[in-house]
Amino acid sequence: MARPEKRVASKTEQPDHTARVVSLSRNCSVIWVTLLSTLVYAGVALVTFEDIDFYGFDRSIQLPVINYSVPATTFLVAAPMFVSVLYCYFHYLLVSLTDQLKRLKKAIASLECLGFRHGCLLKPGSS
Repeated sequence: MARPEKRVASKTEQPDHTARVVSLSRNCSVIWVTLLSTLVYAGVALVTFEDIDFYGFDRSIQLPVINYSVPATTFLVAAPMFVSVLYCYFHYLLVSLTDQLKRLKKAIASLECLGFRHGCLLKPGSS
């Protein structure tokens, strides 16, 4: 049985910047909504806290919606860590998106220098 050949990109072949930008934008929007939802959920959970729950080691918090009881110290440590990880990942995706947008801008500029504008070949003497 013959193995399929691996396709090697040539130096003249341009990477698909627009597909990468679309993919990163979708991921950013999903992580953004997830981050906001997590912050709202943690806020609702903290509203149910009473002052004595901060001092009692045997106290637990009832999580809203899923009705699960978690020790207060575990919640107070895990929730900020989870939100921080989500924020860092969101920030990483935003940095990647801006980098990819810069590459796309350079690719469009290089095509315009070659005589292409918006996917059409310009005729000499036209602008």
